[in-house]
Amino acid sequence: MDREKKYTVREMLQFFLSKVWENNRKLLIFSLIQIPVLVLSPYINLVIQKMIIRGITQQYIFSRFLLTVVTGYALILLIQALSEWLEGRSEWYNRVLVNTLLKCVDEKTLNTDYKNVESAEGQQKRQKALNSIYDGGQQLIKVSVSCMVNLCGFILYGITIFSYQKVLFLITAATAAAGYFFNDRLNKYEQKQKDRMADEDRKIKYLEREAAATRAGREIRLYRMQNLLYGIYDKTICSRLALEKNICRGRSIAGSSVHVLSLMRNIFSYVFLIVMVHNGQIKVEDFLFLTGMVTGLSVWISNFMSDLSKLHRFFMFFCCFFEYLDMPETEDAAESHYILNTAPSVRFENVSFCYDGSAHEALKNINLTIHPGEKIALVGRNGSGKTTFVKLITGLYRPTQGRILVNGVDITKYGSKEYFKYPAAVFQDVLLLPVSIAQNVSSATEKKTDGNKVAECLKKVGLWERVEALPDGAGTSINTQVKMNATDLSAGEQQRLMIAKSIYKDSSLLVLDEPTAALDPISENNIYQQYNGLSAGKTSVFISHRLASTNFCDKIVLLDSGKIEEEGSHDSLMKKEGLYYTMYKEQSKYYRKGYACKI
Repeated sequence: MDREKKYTVREMLQFFLSKVWENNRKLLIFSLIQIPVLVLSPYINLVIQKMIIRGITQQYIFSRFLLTVVTGYALILLIQALSEWLEGRSEWYNRVLVNTLLKCVDEKTLNTDYKNVESAEGQQKRQKALNSIYDGGQQLIKVSVSCMVNLCGFILYGITIFSYQKVLFLITAATAAAGYFFNDRLNKYEQKQKDRMADEDRKIKYLEREAAATRAGREIRLYRMQNLLYGIYDKTICSRLALEKNICRGRSIAGSSVHVLSLMRNIFSYVFLIVMVHNGQIKVEDFLFLTGMVTGLSVWISNFMSDLSKLHRFFMFFCCFFEYLDMPETEDAAESHYILNTAPSVRFENVSFCYDGSAHEALKNINLTIHPGEKIALVGRNGSGKTTFVKLITGLYRPTQGRILVNGVDITKYGSKEYFKYPAAVFQDVLLLPVSIAQNVSSATEKKTDGNKVAECLKKVGLWERVEALPDGAGTSINTQVKMNATDLSAGEQQRLMIAKSIYKDSSLLVLDEPTAALDPISENNIYQQYNGLSAGKTSVFISHRLASTNFCDKIVLLDSGKIEEEGSHDSLMKKEGLYYTMYKEQSKYYRKGYACKI
């Protein structure tokens, strides 16, 4: 998306109206009915008051006079009751619209390129999009209806006053327009502050999420980190409150200016009307009617300008919403129907990758061939580029330079969504949803989950006996913090469940990205050996920071500072006595009998 792209009000209105029409047409119907109801109610009230004064001064027939009053106020009560009912219904359907907009953001987050989710820019834009919904989405329809009501009221009252006295109408309209000027300046100032507040909100949400996380709770207590977190949290909150204080100060100045203008308008109107009564140009009932009309017109204009300012502000905020939805995606080639039903070959040709905003390349000129059915181990120090390699081979990222060929075809020609069907990966950070064990394995709804296939996968990873012993078997939900009668799995069991998930996918390209980093060496080795057997006939990439766990692989690739430093079998690399040899010896000495740890 072009960063300088401007979204017109017409484009945004078309989008929102289409969403309303698709999801809750009743909101649109109720909103349209509200407009004449809300406009006519106060107007009829003023007309009835005028008739009452005229009836008193001109001595109407009592029965006729009483009937007029009762009928008029009965009509007003009926209109007000209808208005309350319509407002209640509109409030409910308005929540549906907010949920629809939130769903749009969630759909973008779940389907956009992974780099948009991982990057700081993407996270910031997502937070701004959410803020725009919470700041404007919850009131958009309500304020739009109010704006139309006030516009219709302004027209109706304006025509009425204009028919009596043009000058009175012009003065009232001019002062209201000046008030809009102050509110417009305030809105532009608020938008700048809101952009800065989005950064602070992201920090606050991160701190709140980490403070509530179970894994973080242990370290917070054991290391007495409460005061440190309080300090960071207070500093962030104070920064955000300072921005809100600036907004409140601006609102106060703008509000005071509008009140002064309103006072001047009212003084002029009353003096003008009193002079007209004194000169016999209007009667007493007309004076009371017109004072009500001037007050009403002032309210209609002020509210209309205020609503217009709010809508302007909402639409400025909603630019952030559309900017997030329009974040650029990787352009997939039209040619995207390749099928990987056998173990593929993978070839990196002069592949380099640099993260957005980084001055250093994470991978530099990588040339590597993985043959069909071959098992390779990717090893190296932290920060050597292993995780970036995984993101590229799984299609989460595209190379900055060079290309990746799968079965001789450039990975970009598969199309991202098409390509994601084929690789299966097990990562270090486990994603367990609060649904059944079976659904976590199948990554599908309960209806689309093959129970027999789930059982076979759990048996292959040695989890079936544990799962079968649960009250609901594979139908038992995970995460006791979310659901009653659920279960929690140990770290090793979680990793086995993720391996079962990759087996269920029945992929021809398998990747293990340090999934056992939190396990002891023996447990890690057992899982790798088990996965080695399960991956027979498949192209596999094993990544581990423990070199001894991957010496069963056909080939070992050692990355260092984003480059391939060494490549070969375990035995050949040991004979070479290079960096791999040094790292292997350094790690293995901790497990040799009689080694004395020197501290």
